[in-house]
Amino acid sequence: MHVEPHRTPDQLADLIRAETHARVARRLGAVRLALLGQAADAIAAHVLLSGRQVRTWVGRYNAGGPDALADRPGRGRHGPLTPDQEQRLAGSLSRLYGRPMSLQVELDESLLGGLVVRVGGEVIDGSVAGRIEAARRHLPR
Repeated sequence: MHVEPHRTPDQLADLIRAETHARVARRLGAVRLALLGQAADAIAAHVLLSGRQVRTWVGRYNAGGPDALADRPGRGRHGPLTPDQEQRLAGSLSRLYGRPMSLQVELDESLLGGLVVRVGGEVIDGSVAGRIEAARRHLPR
């Protein structure tokens, strides 16, 4: 597997020791082993990734060096709703309930993600915490 010589194996080892994020350190370790000539499947077994993941991380390293191995923003934590998201949610709820709706938005960290909508006595739970609790109720005891 080809690895661009952005860094030497010793320099990568130094980066691994200094890295504070375990996932990034694992990716750097995979690249270092590839640079030392190991095959993707052997590297995968050593760093607990799949061979496909090893090839992906080496490809990203080849394209952008060590900085390309950092986590990319994506499906993770997004924070509170944007004004546009609030407006779209209010519009969807208005169509669903057949009357104008306004939102009272409260941030609740215990939900772990998602949202809970309360309209009168009805509750629509789309939170991660709610899904975990529902799964827990369905597990055999």
